[in-house]
Amino acid sequence: MGCWEVDSEHPYKYGPGGFCPIEIGDRVADRFIVGHKLGYGGFATVWLVFDEKRRHGRYVALKVVSADWSEDAKFESTKVVDPLRGYERDNGSPGLFVLELERVFHTSRNGRHLCQVFPVLGPALVSLNTADFRLYPSFVGAFAQQLAHALDTMHALGVCHGDFTPSNIAIRLAHPLDSLTEEQIDEIFGPPQIQTLEFFFPETPSPAPEYVVVPVDLGRLPSSYLSTRLCIIDFDHAFSTRNAPTQLSHIPSQYLAPENIFTQTNGPPADVWALGCILYELRYPMALFQDFMGSSPMATASRMCEVLGNLPREWMAFPFDDDYPVHEPLQQGIEYTTLGDFTERNGFTLDTEVGLIRKPERPVSTSKTASGREWLCLPVPTFWDTAKRDEFRARNLKLIGKDDAALFTDLLRKIFDYNHQKRITARQILAHPWLKETSQKPSNAGSAASSVQNLPVRRKPRSNSASLHPTSPAHRPNTTHRSSSTTAIPTREVRKEREPEKKSSGVKHSGNEKTQILGMTKKKAEGQLKK
Repeated sequence: MGCWEVDSEHPYKYGPGGFCPIEIGDRVADRFIVGHKLGYGGFATVWLVFDEKRRHGRYVALKVVSADWSEDAKFESTKVVDPLRGYERDNGSPGLFVLELERVFHTSRNGRHLCQVFPVLGPALVSLNTADFRLYPSFVGAFAQQLAHALDTMHALGVCHGDFTPSNIAIRLAHPLDSLTEEQIDEIFGPPQIQTLEFFFPETPSPAPEYVVVPVDLGRLPSSYLSTRLCIIDFDHAFSTRNAPTQLSHIPSQYLAPENIFTQTNGPPADVWALGCILYELRYPMALFQDFMGSSPMATASRMCEVLGNLPREWMAFPFDDDYPVHEPLQQGIEYTTLGDFTERNGFTLDTEVGLIRKPERPVSTSKTASGREWLCLPVPTFWDTAKRDEFRARNLKLIGKDDAALFTDLLRKIFDYNHQKRITARQILAHPWLKETSQKPSNAGSAASSVQNLPVRRKPRSNSASLHPTSPAHRPNTTHRSSSTTAIPTREVRKEREPEKKSSGVKHSGNEKTQILGMTKKKAEGQLKK
C-alpha cells in the first residue's frame, strides 16, 4: 500500500464490511447532506451534515460506522449508558456526557452501516495543548475539575468509560451553528480539503470513494462559539462496574493502567490512571508514558519504570511477545521478552518531568478576530534560533513555581499508584489541594468574541439547488491505488438521484451518490480537481 501521510483514514479501511464511501454532497440515509468532515477513527468517520428533517437542529454530527462493526451487538450498549442518559435527563441537558440522539442505518456498496446522530461540538482536548499551543492555566484548573467530576459521576452511576483520553473529551459550543450559511461555514473552516485517489487498475470497481476528505480544524471556530464546558464523548467501550471485562483495554497504550497490562483488570481505578495522564498533558504537550521508541504496552510499562520506579517483581518478569503481554500458556520454541530490572533511571523521574512544565502567560490584549484555540491557548512559534526561543520562554512560558510543582507531583503520585486498590479515587481528586488551588473559573473577559453573522460572504447563495445548511478489522479494497495532491472543493451542491455517469477512474458509484461541484457535472469536476 505504501506510506499514507494524509490526515485522513487510510483507503484500505474501505472494502466489503469496511468504511462507508462518502463524498462531499452525498445524502446519507436519505436524510443527511454531507458538508464537512469532522474526524475519523479506527472504526468510523464523523461528518458535519445538514439534517433535512431537522429533528435535532439543522447541523448535526453523523458518525458512520464500518459495516462489520455496525453488526457488533457490543457497539455502545444502550444498557450500559442508560444511567448516564438518566443523569442527563434529570440534571438538564446539555451536561457532562454526550450520548447519541438517534441512530439510523445506511446501505453502501460495502455493507450496512450504523449512523449515530450527535450534537456538533467544539475541538477535542487532544488538539489544544500541543507543541504549537499551550493551554492557559485558568483553563487547566477548570478543565481538571470538570474531568474529575465527570469521572466521579460516572463511577457513582456504575459506569466506566474504558477509553478515557483527550480525543474523547470535547468543548461544548456556546450556541449552535444553525444560523450559519454554507458560505459562512466555509469562511470559518475553508472549503473541504480532499485527497484524490488514482487507481492502478481503473477498470476494476473499487469500494473506496474517489477521494478522502481531511477533517476540519474545529479550533478555528471563533471564540464566541466556544464555551468553557467540557463533555465526555465516545462510550463505545464503556462497561458496567458490576461486569468489567477481563481483557487488555482498547485505550491507546500510553493511557493503559499497569493492572490492565499485567492482570487484565478493568475498573474505575484504570479510568483514574488515564485521568492522571490527561492532567499531565493539560500542562505539558507530551504524553507522560509515551516512549520515544514506539507505542505498545511494553513500551508504556518500561516508561512507567523510568518515571515512577520499578514495577512489582512479578510484573518485571512478566512475558511479552512482540511488545504485548502474554496471558495464555507459554509455548515452547518462542523467545519471550521481559522488562528486566530497570536500575538505571536516566534521571527521568516524576519530579523532573513535572519540573519541565511551563506556565503560559496570556497577552495583555486579545484580537477580536481570535479563533477559539487562540483564546484558550498561547501560540508558541517554532524557533530555530535558541536565543530567540529562550527569550520567548522567559517572557511567555515561565517554569511553574515550587509550590505548584510540589502539589501537582503529590497528586500524580497518588494517582499513579501501582496498587490499584490503593489508588486515589475521582472523588478524592476533587478534594486534593492542587485542584482547589487551580480550579478558578476562567473569565470570559479574554474572549475574542465576534459575531460570525458579520463574516464576509464570498459567494451568493444558490437558489436553484438544495443548499447545504450549517448545522476494528482493517479492510483492504480490491484495487491498488495511489494518492495525488490535496485539493480544495470550492463549493457544493446536491442534485436529484440519478444513475451515475461512467467514471474514467473506474470507481463504481451507487445510485444515491450525487455530488455536483460549481454546477459542473462530476466528471468535469474530476478533471478540474486533478489539475
